[in-house]
Amino acid sequence: MQERNHSHLAEQLQTPSFELNCLEHPLFEQLPNYRKVLFLIDELDLFDSLAIIDLLSQNKIETSIYVKTDRQQGEILNHIQHITHNNINYVSSFENDEVETLLNEQMIGTRIFISGPWEMIQQIKEIAGTVGFTDEEIHYNGSGETNDKVYCVKCYSYNKSQNTNEIRCEHCNTVLDVSKHFSKRLDAHLGYIQVK
Repeated sequence: MQERNHSHLAEQLQTPSFELNCLEHPLFEQLPNYRKVLFLIDELDLFDSLAIIDLLSQNKIETSIYVKTDRQQGEILNHIQHITHNNINYVSSFENDEVETLLNEQMIGTRIFISGPWEMIQQIKEIAGTVGFTDEEIHYNGSGETNDKVYCVKCYSYNKSQNTNEIRCEHCNTVLDVSKHFSKRLDAHLGYIQVK
C-alpha cells in the first residue's frame, strides 16, 4: 500500500501542470545562476514545496532542507529523502539563534526558500536580513492569515489589510489606494490618498 501511494505521489509531482505552476515561481527566474538553495519549511506546507525541490534536484542545484516537524516518518518525508539524496534535516522549531547560526554558515550565493505560516516567514526574513541576505535572495510561500497592514499616509496610522486595492482608513476615514509597494521600515503596504 505505501509503495503504491509513493508512486502516486511521484506521478503527481511530474504532471505538466504541477511543474508549470512551479516554474512560474520567482525562484526560477535566474535558476542557472544558483549555487545552493536552503529550504526552511513547516511540515504542514511541505507538499507545496515538493515540485520546487524536485526541479532543483533535476537541475543539479545543491539543496539543504530543514523541516519543522514533530515526526520523522511519512510518505512525503520519505519521498523528499529520496529526491534529495537524504539531504534533509528535521528540527522541532526555528528558534532565532539556531536560524541565525544556520544562515551565517551559508556560502555566498545561497538562496533561501521559506514555506510556512506568515509569522514564521516574517521571523526568518528578519533574521536573514540582519545576517546579510538581500530581498532578492529570500523567497517564500506563505500559508494561513497574513498580518498585512496598510499604512495611511494622511494620518500615519496602520489599518488591517483587506486584500483589495482600495480601503477606507479606520482612523481618519480617508479612502486609500493600496500600493503594491511594501515598506520594510514601516512593515506595511503604503496607502495613498485616493484622488478622483
